[in-house]
Amino acid sequence: MAGRRGVDHPGSSGSFDRRDDRAPAAYYNRLPDYRDRSSERYHGSPQELRSDHERESISSRDPSTRRPLDKSTSHRSINAGDHGSRTPSSASSGRRILKPGQQAMMELLGDMAHHRIQLHQVEAKLQRTKRELSQSNTKPTEFASVEDLKRREVQRYEDEKTKLEQKLTQIYQKLQTSFDSLVKQLQQQLPPATSDRQLETLSPVNNIQGSISELEPRLAELQKQITSGMESHLQRELKKLKESDNNEIQCLRSSLDEEKQKTRFLASKLEDGQRENQMLEQRLSRLEQKFVGIDSKTQMQISTEVDERWNKKIPSIDEKFSKIQELQKSLDDHTTQLASLKRSASMATKSSTAASNTTSTTASNATVEQLKKTVEMQGRNIKFLTTKQDSQVLKVEKLQILTDSNKLDVESNGDLLKLQDAAVAEQRNKQESLEEEIASLKSLSHDQEERHKLLDKTVAGLSSTVKVLSQGQESLAADASSLDSSFKDSKKSLDMHTSDIVSLKALFQRQQKKSDVLEQSVASLQDATAGWSHQEFRRLGEKVHEFPPATGLKRLLEELPPATDLQRLLKELPPAMDLKRLLKELPPTKDLKQLLADVPKLKESMSEAMVRSSNTPAPAPVPAPAPAHMTKEMVIQMVNPQIRELGNLLKLDLSQKFTVVAENFGKTIDAANARTSKSEADVKELDERISKIDKTLKQSQKEMRETGESLQKGFREQTAEVDAMKGSIALAFREVDKNRREAKAGTDDVQFQLTHMTDWAKNFGSKQWHDSVAQQIAAYVPSHFTGQLDSLTTRVSTLESRGNDSEGANKRRKGVNGSPLVLNGSY
Repeated sequence: MAGRRGVDHPGSSGSFDRRDDRAPAAYYNRLPDYRDRSSERYHGSPQELRSDHERESISSRDPSTRRPLDKSTSHRSINAGDHGSRTPSSASSGRRILKPGQQAMMELLGDMAHHRIQLHQVEAKLQRTKRELSQSNTKPTEFASVEDLKRREVQRYEDEKTKLEQKLTQIYQKLQTSFDSLVKQLQQQLPPATSDRQLETLSPVNNIQGSISELEPRLAELQKQITSGMESHLQRELKKLKESDNNEIQCLRSSLDEEKQKTRFLASKLEDGQRENQMLEQRLSRLEQKFVGIDSKTQMQISTEVDERWNKKIPSIDEKFSKIQELQKSLDDHTTQLASLKRSASMATKSSTAASNTTSTTASNATVEQLKKTVEMQGRNIKFLTTKQDSQVLKVEKLQILTDSNKLDVESNGDLLKLQDAAVAEQRNKQESLEEEIASLKSLSHDQEERHKLLDKTVAGLSSTVKVLSQGQESLAADASSLDSSFKDSKKSLDMHTSDIVSLKALFQRQQKKSDVLEQSVASLQDATAGWSHQEFRRLGEKVHEFPPATGLKRLLEELPPATDLQRLLKELPPAMDLKRLLKELPPTKDLKQLLADVPKLKESMSEAMVRSSNTPAPAPVPAPAPAHMTKEMVIQMVNPQIRELGNLLKLDLSQKFTVVAENFGKTIDAANARTSKSEADVKELDERISKIDKTLKQSQKEMRETGESLQKGFREQTAEVDAMKGSIALAFREVDKNRREAKAGTDDVQFQLTHMTDWAKNFGSKQWHDSVAQQIAAYVPSHFTGQLDSLTTRVSTLESRGNDSEGANKRRKGVNGSPLVLNGSY
């Protein structure tokens, strides 16, 4: 407030002052160092190390935070407890010096505003320290003594708050008493009964006029300061709130746009991922179909080829076995023929020996020659048969070799079939692995669908958060509109206060005019009573005491006729000389008493006049000079109730106006502080909401990033698996082609060998081959073949006899005469 220089700091009375009068002033002017602290862990800045008392003093010295002081009253020191003990050192020209009671009242008003502002500051600090204390309980701090310090600060601010509230209650009581004393002074400054007292003191109307004239500039200055300060404060707060709201709204809009873009980008990514998943599923289904078709085709081809080859090989093998059996039968037949030839030869030799003994020599020679020829023929046949047998044995051995090779080929074909079975098993295993991979891909696609659902849920959550933010923005706009409406209401209240002050000014002016009229009337009374004696004044006082009370006079004044009628009556009055003459011609006091009996009628007329005058106020006319004996009775009778009524009205009006002004001023300050605190709380709540939204957005971004990375990783793994499947399928195709080529080459070789064997076997059993063999034998057999044939026959016979002899294989055959036969020098 204007006019305040020294401020009682609330924290200075309750805190312990360690200053010493012997210490230098520079010691106390320096900032507190961290070494003055009890804890060595404190590393705060000098701004944090300042005490609250110094911060408040600095904030009070800061011109930007304080209201500009009035130049005429800025050098005065005002205290709320002093009532009239100090006077201003200098006063501006044209302004009257305030009296001690009025000065004390204005000082009390300033102290009230100052202490209320300090109370709001202390409440704000208390809330801030409580919030910091709650934050220190939930978050880890840098040093352990923070909680104790904050608790002490909370206790100190609570003590300061209670002290300020006590001071405000005291100031309210003092204001009430000062208002009462001011009204009492105005009542006491009315003219007293004694003439000496009246002559010595000043006129009460002059005092009222001076007080009103002194109050007017102070009230105007107070009104200007209040309106300018409130308007500037409200404009600053509104500007700050609008700027902060605009910045926050712009930040929120930008963040919302970014999040919308991110959600759109993520939605496009999700759509791309879904498309890729669909394409992969389609490719997998196509690959499955191809694999199933290829697998079935390969199995069918392998089975058909194997069946065809075995069906082709089995009859050729059966033919070969049948041919081998036929050859074995032919060999058996040849061996039986040889055995029969040997027996026939032995029988022929026996018969020839018996015939040689009995017949003549001529017949024996012929028979011998004939037998020689037959023996030669038989030897040739035997030799041919032995050679044929040897060739057949060779052929049989070759056939056995061929059968062995065929067995090996069959075994190799069996191995090939086993390999083919193993390849088929591998293909089945690969197919099973492919089915497992397809199942895993399906599970991955299902997981991806679930993730897509989760992402849709997160997108829905983000949209809900966006809606909540938009609702918060709308609530902020509503708060801003409510703040504007409250500002308009405060402006309206200020306008009402200004209108009240203007009406108060008009009332003061009317009262001033009335006081001027009263002053003129009093001056005329003083002029008229200048020559009165003490006894006349005493008689006048007695007559005044004989008058009815003030209430009756007030009622009479209310019943007076209107001012226009009175003015008309006054204008219609005769001149002063005629009035004096008429007054001299008045009847005595008895008639006047009779006139007083008619007072009720006058009261009714005066009440009507007061009602009309209250409806249409008009300046009271200056009464015409009256005679001396009439002014003593009538003028005093008219002046005293008016002065009392004016004093009462002034008292009531001043008390009502000042109480209304003080209450409205306090209400406006409380409402402004409540709005600022509400706006701060809304801003903090908005900050918390924004921080929560940022956290949720960051978490959703992280989840989306993780899901995108996992999807990309799954896509890479799927592509790698598909590539591996493609490679394995290509390798299987290559192996199948290789096995097919190898099997075809083996079957061609076996078929070639079988055709060769069949051709050789056919040539071996043909008649041409036998004829050519016989011709070859006949052409190339030597002449001594007969002897060899004979020896061969004997040997064959001995072999047969040995084979057929049951006595033993080592018995020697004897001749006819009992001696053993000697053939070619051996027995």
